[in-house]
Amino acid sequence: MAVQTLTVTLGSSSEQSIAGNGLHGPLRVYVRNLGAGVSYLGTSPVSTGAGYQLTSADAPLDIFLMGGEQLFAYSTGTPTLTVMRTGATT
Repeated sequence: MAVQTLTVTLGSSSEQSIAGNGLHGPLRVYVRNLGAGVSYLGTSPVSTGAGYQLTSADAPLDIFLMGGEQLFAYSTGTPTLTVMRTGATT
């Protein structure tokens, strides 16, 4: 099983793709907010009103992405997220 990690610093008021699954089987994704500020996660378009809120006080988010699915993040600040993906990541 492949494991990939990355650190993403979100730009203020901009949506960014943080994980995606091509045509592979389930891809497990863990997301943790390391910085100050709130991030919002979801499918595009994600926003403060349409996203799962993740703060640095929250436990890491653990989700599965199926083939063709993509996870986006949005913030009004500049938090840093760490993302770990496991499964068929190639």
